[in-house]
Amino acid sequence: MPNVIRFAALSITLCALAAAALPTNAANPPQAVFGERSQVVVAGNTVYLYGLPTTNSTGTARYFDVTMELSVGTNGTPLETAAVTSVKSPAVRTSEFVPGQYDGGGYACQLVAAPFAGRTEYTMFCGGSYPNTYRWFNGSIVGNPLEAKLVQAGLNTLPGNSEYSWGDVTVDSSFNGCFYFGGLFGARQLGDRLILSSYGGDSVFDCQLEFVRSTL
Repeated sequence: MPNVIRFAALSITLCALAAAALPTNAANPPQAVFGERSQVVVAGNTVYLYGLPTTNSTGTARYFDVTMELSVGTNGTPLETAAVTSVKSPAVRTSEFVPGQYDGGGYACQLVAAPFAGRTEYTMFCGGSYPNTYRWFNGSIVGNPLEAKLVQAGLNTLPGNSEYSWGDVTVDSSFNGCFYFGGLFGARQLGDRLILSSYGGDSVFDCQLEFVRSTL
């Protein structure tokens, strides 16, 4: 019986030591930087990261525009230090869309929304003698109903791709810039302006259409 008591006491002691060794939020705050989700532009020795997501000590997401100035030593080796400045990114809505009537490109269009497999599907019908229809899904490329097509085009590697909602042209009865049936595009809502950026079948930007919301 004494051996059993000593074994039980030892087990309790080991469990207490193991619990004390577990990391806590205080020792490991959730601050993090998600550089892969920012839009990166490099010019000379200056690196710009637009819309860089971070989380603070409470796990709240924040967004910054960051500028990094790189320095080079006399032997041409980049130095380990860099001058870094940051400002809060402008608050813009890029993945939320407001249904209603939009005008642009010589067309009067109607934007409607409907749930689709846990996302929202947006469809814009542009009427007239030569109607066009554009549809896209909110959210990232991962899980998009068109994911396979978007990945094949390389749009998942496009810098800043998370700032767009992606879709394709479903009806094209007239030549509307470089948009064509089945062509891929990214959609952004900036205030009352709806911008569609065409990439066709690859990750090279082709052209852009801009519409203005006229009614709710």
